[in-house]
Amino acid sequence: GNLNVAGGLTYTTFKSKLILRDLCKIFNIDDRLLNKFLSSINRNLSLKDNLKNKNVNLFINNYSELKEIYEIALKLEGLKKNISTHAAGIVISDVHLDDIIPVYKKDDVYLAGVDMSYLENLGLLKMDFLALKNLTTINNIITKIPNFKLNEIPLDDKNVYNLFSNGNTDGIFQFETYSFKNILPKFRPQNFSELVALIALNRPGPVEELERYIKRKNKKEAITYYDDSLKDILIDTYGIIIYQEQVISILVKMANFSYAEADNIRRAMAKKKEDVLIKNKEDFINRSIKNGYKKELASEIYNHILKFASYGFNKAHSVSYAIISYQMAYLKVHYSSLFIFELLNNSYSNLEYTKSLLNELKRESLIINHVDINHSKNEYNIEGKNVYLGYKSIKNFKSESALKLINEINKGLFLNIYDFFRRTISFLNKEDYLLLIKSFCLNSFKYNVNTLLNNIDSLINYALLTEDLGDNALVPEIEVYEELDKNTLRQLELNNYGFYISNHPASKYTNVVKCCDVQKNIFKIVKMCVIIENIKYIKTKSGEDMAFISGSDETGNCNFTIFPKNFYMLQNIKKDDIIKIIGNVSKRYDKLNVIVTNLVKDV
Repeated sequence: GNLNVAGGLTYTTFKSKLILRDLCKIFNIDDRLLNKFLSSINRNLSLKDNLKNKNVNLFINNYSELKEIYEIALKLEGLKKNISTHAAGIVISDVHLDDIIPVYKKDDVYLAGVDMSYLENLGLLKMDFLALKNLTTINNIITKIPNFKLNEIPLDDKNVYNLFSNGNTDGIFQFETYSFKNILPKFRPQNFSELVALIALNRPGPVEELERYIKRKNKKEAITYYDDSLKDILIDTYGIIIYQEQVISILVKMANFSYAEADNIRRAMAKKKEDVLIKNKEDFINRSIKNGYKKELASEIYNHILKFASYGFNKAHSVSYAIISYQMAYLKVHYSSLFIFELLNNSYSNLEYTKSLLNELKRESLIINHVDINHSKNEYNIEGKNVYLGYKSIKNFKSESALKLINEINKGLFLNIYDFFRRTISFLNKEDYLLLIKSFCLNSFKYNVNTLLNNIDSLINYALLTEDLGDNALVPEIEVYEELDKNTLRQLELNNYGFYISNHPASKYTNVVKCCDVQKNIFKIVKMCVIIENIKYIKTKSGEDMAFISGSDETGNCNFTIFPKNFYMLQNIKKDDIIKIIGNVSKRYDKLNVIVTNLVKDV
């Protein structure tokens, strides 16, 4: 019920920049002076620490009003500004919360009227519920697979672990970051326990532990367990303390702590309460000695626990994440098209990601089609081997118009171009029609783009007449025109979708290595032809110019490096140029790159 479950309450406090900005407005400080002053303030430091900055002092000493404001701000900094709802915290009680604590009503929902940090001490249960879009992604995929039972998939699928080991983890929860892709080929997880360990280890704190784990896993470093009595606790992690649960087991094993006592220390670790950890050190050592352990060993292990507190991870949390990651990887391996298709529908705002996903579908031998008036939905749609882009893919096409179009198609497919104009004239205007034509949506009516553009007025007039005359309106004869040139068609595609679909400029070049086949030519010399999508210029340590090029063909994207000795080749080369390249395929940290030895612009 409402009064037994409530959201968590948090406070926004006045941080350094925030309190200065609010005070400057009250004191009517000129906006230009305010912005200059605030640019000298480090938001990550307190106002007191900001006083060590020379620039801050210059402002305060030269402007008496800023000095007065700063003195007031020093007293107000840290005060609560307003109330907000905790992102995930929920308070649960077996009695009405308003019998125990104050409650705050916000939008017909109760919030605990006490800060979340106090609730556990009052004996209330506080839980965090995290929402993950990945769960929706998994659900959307498996509903398309007949008789699929997610909880029955094997956790020892070699192909899944090969995917992880190769770093082919785009779209995989947790593992699609550069950091994970970089470490996966070195780590090469071979079972679920190792996947769990990697999630816990691949964070800024335990970098040394991660390196040790990899060495021990690959038998390049001896495995030790501090003491043989701890082997059962540490055997799964090659003798390295990774999880908070392991710390609990060590405290219980060595010092005969109760699980409740050990869990209090775990909580102190999780909340970085160093004073509590130090306070328990002597007790742990004394009780370990009584239990037959040497003082030096007990001290060494507890010191390690103190260090561990800064990065300790909860194994239950890591397992939960690893389960989701594994499930997504399993779906990617065994139902690749459905997996990529689902990711596409979640990546409309990320054109680069969309392009890479579409290229993966092409490698699956699927055919990518423009939006088609009789086949497309608002989102991506798949029919057999054909993938149709959704109306959401077309730049500047109104969602309201798209939904009306889809509703009209649901009544029956458009029979021909006349039927289309007649049934849509009530909710589409000339701009809409032009956009649909230029986005190739009407190509299935067997008229080319140029023909439709030149006949649009007569088709609109016909459709308007049918509103008055019905079927008695005369059908206009369509005058056929020669299609626009390929460059213009390519530009229309790029303008309206943001990427090339069927008319990629490099698709006409044969007898070259395509981007999708670069990985088959590692350490070989290749000849390629791509369109430049981006050029990044940098200076070497010695001050010489070099550059990195991102280029694409109809199969995918590639990265190219131009070292200083060949930098002159970039003269008169710019974005969107088509270039012919000869280079050596290299591999570093599992990233493929072509070192350019020759480059010319295609004219």
